Amino acid sequence: MTLLPDSGLIPVRQRFMQLMMVCTGSALPLELIQAAAPVNFQSGFLRQSQGYDSDAANASLNQLALVEDLAPGNHWVEIQVNLRYFGQRELRFDADPQGNGLVPCLSKELLEQMGVRVESLADPTLLGDACVDLPRLIPDANIKLDGGSLQLSISIPQIAMRRDALGSIDPALWDYGINAAFVSYQASAQQTTRTDTGTGTSADLYLNSGINLGAWRLRSNQSMRNNEEGHREWTRAYAYAQRDLPGTHSNLTLGETYTGGDVFRSVPIKGALIKTDQEMRPDVLQSYAPVIRGVALSRAKLEVLQNGYPIYSTYVSAGPYEIDDLTTAGSGELEVVLTEADGQVRRFTQPYSTIGNLLREGVWNYSTAIGRYNGVNATEQPWIWQSTLAIGTGWGSTLYGGLMASDMYRATALGVS
Repeated sequence: MTLLPDSGLIPVRQRFMQLMMVCTGSALPLELIQAAAPVNFQSGFLRQSQGYDSDAANASLNQLALVEDLAPGNHWVEIQVNLRYFGQRELRFDADPQGNGLVPCLSKELLEQMGVRVESLADPTLLGDACVDLPRLIPDANIKLDGGSLQLSISIPQIAMRRDALGSIDPALWDYGINAAFVSYQASAQQTTRTDTGTGTSADLYLNSGINLGAWRLRSNQSMRNNEEGHREWTRAYAYAQRDLPGTHSNLTLGETYTGGDVFRSVPIKGALIKTDQEMRPDVLQSYAPVIRGVALSRAKLEVLQNGYPIYSTYVSAGPYEIDDLTTAGSGELEVVLTEADGQVRRFTQPYSTIGNLLREGVWNYSTAIGRYNGVNATEQPWIWQSTLAIGTGWGSTLYGGLMASDMYRATALGVS
């Protein structure tokens, strides 16, 4: 007796596998339908106080079931600015009139804390509102709220962000040091013997002294010379009091000093001088380098190469960017490599050249001096006034000029480099 049909065992297995595939295929749509089923809450589990409508609990539960994000109101959120942790704040969120979820209420003060250069925005009148419309204020700015993790991500173009140059220190943190006094000296003496005049002795003494008292610095350089004839001469090269003016990146000098020598020849005076002090600036701003500008399509990595060697690297957000803190030397071409988030690589070159009196864009030096001429063995000491100014422009050049006046002398200078 044959238990299996004449077609054999293999056709039976094929029919069995076909049946399994049909059953499995019909089960998949069923699972998808079950996953998309709406979420229902039982209002009977809620205790409702008196004074509320009978269906208040049911309406609240339905609202929770329909709303996919947070409800309008105040929420503690973690803020990230350009993918960097900024902090946690309690912000008010309002419903977007266009139906795009919730919109945070960002104040002008909060934007300043985030590092936004609010003073250089195109339309500062928008800052007058209690809640600033960031995408309208800054083109290409983007705000995204993740209600599940209570995280607010803000993307702002790099050009709109305040950038603290490498090495910059808040003037409020500057330390003038302790009160102190010092004296350094150099002394020499010699004795010569001649057959015709006999023995002679000469001696020299140089003193460099100073006193630090609070923000003031007192400095003096003096010398005493005693020649072979026994004539003793005491001279003073300079003696002045100086203090820093942090808010202006300059210092004030009172006493015997020299006028600035950037535009006119430096001359000795006895009076007052206010002059830019380059050492108060960050290291990268003390020398010239070109400004690199462009537009990123997404959050991208920017690299700058000089003669094939990388000298700078940073990340920029989508939108316009501006790199003004490069450190370069010599002259030639800079290669800029921009790698977008999708892997697209864009390259361009920017030529540059540096000379001694070039300033970076936006950097300016100045000096103002007034006093009497203090030349060695001068028979006259006329009044002298001198002022100079140099400004780094946006065309890779520097404008400079100056005025100088005395009793019988006038001079004017103007140039570009």
